[in-house]
Amino acid sequence: MYDDAGYFHEGAAAVKLLGKRTFIRKDGTFLFDQQFDDTAGFREGLALVKLDGKWGFVDKTGAFVIKPIYERADSFFNDRAGVMVNGKWGYINGRGEVAVEPKYASGHFFLGELAKVTHHPERGDGSWSGYIDREGREVWPPRPPGYSEGRP
Repeated sequence: MYDDAGYFHEGAAAVKLLGKRTFIRKDGTFLFDQQFDDTAGFREGLALVKLDGKWGFVDKTGAFVIKPIYERADSFFNDRAGVMVNGKWGYINGRGEVAVEPKYASGHFFLGELAKVTHHPERGDGSWSGYIDREGREVWPPRPPGYSEGRP
């Protein structure tokens, strides 16, 4: 019936039908009528969706909680989602407020209190890795490969 279907998470699964994506319940009925260009599953009550080339987040009624304004985005983990603005990654909270200003070449999800980030976009290799906390403080500032502070 569907061209593609994702896994169920938080009671819904993303499906593709006739080139568009939406969500279904476990009984196969549509969660809402809204359709999107691309989707990721629900996480923390919000689903990542792409509409007209931009990414945003909807709730289980299909209403945009965070408007589609981002070049790229990741799903929420621990009330933080990575978002790309002007080619740089930062983080927003579940209300769409900026939690960490976009300034990183890449950013990974918060699987706890820290997220791995890279901060050397001009090289493009992402090799200057470090860790930030949920407020954006650099707990381990990004360092070049082989960097060692006081280590042999």
